[in-house]
Amino acid sequence: MISNSHIILKHAKHYLGLMILSLLTLAVYAQNDNYDVRGGISEGLIAVRSEEKELWGFVDRNDKLVIRCKFDQVEPFEKGRSIVQFKGFFGVINVNDSLIISPIYDDLSSLDNRTFVVQLRELEGAIDHLGRIIIPIEYKKVIAIDEQLIIVKKEENWALANAQGDFKSDYIYKQVYPMREGMVKVKLDRHYGFVDHSGKLLIPAIYDNLKYFSEGYSPAQSNALWGMINRKGEITIDYQYQDIDPFHQGRADVKLDGKHGLINPNGELILPINYQSITPLGKNLIIAEDDQGLLLFDTDGTALSSQYYDKKESNPDLYEIKDHKILVSREGRFGYLHDDGSKFVECQYEDAKAFDGGVAQVGLGKKWGLLDQLGNLILKIEYDHISDFKGETAIVSQDSLLGLINRSGRLLTRVQYQEISPVASDLFIIKRDEKYGMMNQYGITTIPEEYSYFNKNLYSTGYLIEKDGKWGYLDKQGATILETIYDHLEVYDKGQNVIVEKNGKAALMNIDKIYKIPYNYDSLSITQERYVRLFKKGKVGLATIDGILLLKPKYEDIRNIEKSSAEVLKRNKWSTIHY
Repeated sequence: MISNSHIILKHAKHYLGLMILSLLTLAVYAQNDNYDVRGGISEGLIAVRSEEKELWGFVDRNDKLVIRCKFDQVEPFEKGRSIVQFKGFFGVINVNDSLIISPIYDDLSSLDNRTFVVQLRELEGAIDHLGRIIIPIEYKKVIAIDEQLIIVKKEENWALANAQGDFKSDYIYKQVYPMREGMVKVKLDRHYGFVDHSGKLLIPAIYDNLKYFSEGYSPAQSNALWGMINRKGEITIDYQYQDIDPFHQGRADVKLDGKHGLINPNGELILPINYQSITPLGKNLIIAEDDQGLLLFDTDGTALSSQYYDKKESNPDLYEIKDHKILVSREGRFGYLHDDGSKFVECQYEDAKAFDGGVAQVGLGKKWGLLDQLGNLILKIEYDHISDFKGETAIVSQDSLLGLINRSGRLLTRVQYQEISPVASDLFIIKRDEKYGMMNQYGITTIPEEYSYFNKNLYSTGYLIEKDGKWGYLDKQGATILETIYDHLEVYDKGQNVIVEKNGKAALMNIDKIYKIPYNYDSLSITQERYVRLFKKGKVGLATIDGILLLKPKYEDIRNIEKSSAEVLKRNKWSTIHY
């Protein structure tokens, strides 16, 4: 029986939905082709965020705006539907931007975009893809385990329901765990069992503990010992271990008397139970650790070498597969193996890093060089430091000077710079003889080193420069936009607002030198509220960001600036003035 509260909620949802539909229909959003974030493509549509409004919509494959940017958040379309957030509340739209479920919920989620778990005023329930309630919104917690199984918490226990809202159990379970291989671990009283995706109890809750099904088997515990069961609940490996992990690629880690070994699904030992730890390394190798160090085995348990490797300590790259190579260490010296465990480079270096993009850094005597993917030394071991590659280039250091190299180990520049700072994938700010310039990724100087200051601007994509005490501005490619003729220069809002000073006077213009405020003031500053404070002869005034004068500079200070008023200080007294 549906309570009166549910009938009231139903009608409230109806009218609230109509109100929100009207808001969405009447809201006017000008199309904005400037998007600062893009999602992946899903069902022919791409989520985009308007850079100006910081709201989300969708474009098609041709970048045509098909759903205007008006949502706080959106999820990719699936089965013709997308979960959206509008003014803080969640709902669902279709590809035509029609509301399927009105955005009235505090939270909304789904595994298949057909059944949705919803939250409203800290209570949870479930609705179908038409917005119809299938599980009343009155529970402490509701979770969709998969497309067919929903779990519902009431007080401290859980019940099972299907996607149609039909309950398949009473509130009898103390805990319900995530589904693996179609089986869900449940706790009934003090014991554990498994149910299937329909909620049917397939394996009785008779075990002290269970883990999860993997490759058709699950570890099971009885009387403090672990074994394995299959999907029928049959014991396939007797209870004999202190611990046992689920199978992975036909192998399971077992523990006995504090030592580890590996078994196959028949319970046969692949590795004896002799090791402190056992770790898979990719698909082909196994690392086993004992008191003497590390041994390497193939997946059949055959040792690849009788010699021990050093234990993994401070070097985070050790025993990680990168570029099909493995960095290893033996007796304090570093070398490399192929990812099948065969030898690649002898352990001969005092320091080394993992391969990355076909090259690896190796060190001797506190100097560094480069190996290629054939094991050849392509950059001599003579540099104090080599940076990580960014794209195709890296920075080398020698005797406190810097140079640029590529992945072939070729020096693109002499080692002659005091500073090399990457500012884009293909551009670097350089400093030599205390002067700054710019070069490209080929080491070619694009702007000569003639500036005393050269740095990326915080509030735009370009660069502020200083030469002979005068300031200018370059775009992101290094082209001159404002010549170095200003005593002071500040660029805001991607060039929409530029404060400049010349001959002791300040003005406001844009990057195209269109003036909004002429050189009438001693200095200017832009406030957080996006107004301009005007300073003249020790007094303060106010203008809009477009240069409209609001208050002449005759006040000692101005604060709490709003659209039509501000507080001003005059003769040490604050008052509100309207404009």
